[in-house]
Amino acid sequence: MSGAEILKPFGSYRTPGIDENVVETLENLLERAVSGEITGVAVAYMTGGNHACSEVAFGSAGYAAMLGATVAMQATMLEAWKNL
Repeated sequence: MSGAEILKPFGSYRTPGIDENVVETLENLLERAVSGEITGVAVAYMTGGNHACSEVAFGSAGYAAMLGATVAMQATMLEAWKNL
């Protein structure tokens, strides 16, 4: 059953596959990194097998700036979760 949706207590989960929003976001970020606009990155992601993963490239942004960015991301995600 392609495209089936399973509702979970923490939001919706679609059958693993290509998610155009994810692809578009990553392409946008890559474009900005190639242009030099992005100087560091931290990514939290889920695989199709439902594994939580993360990658960090501190770049010239440095450790403190990247830690601040992840704290800001956490606040954004918690606010979105609250409004589900």
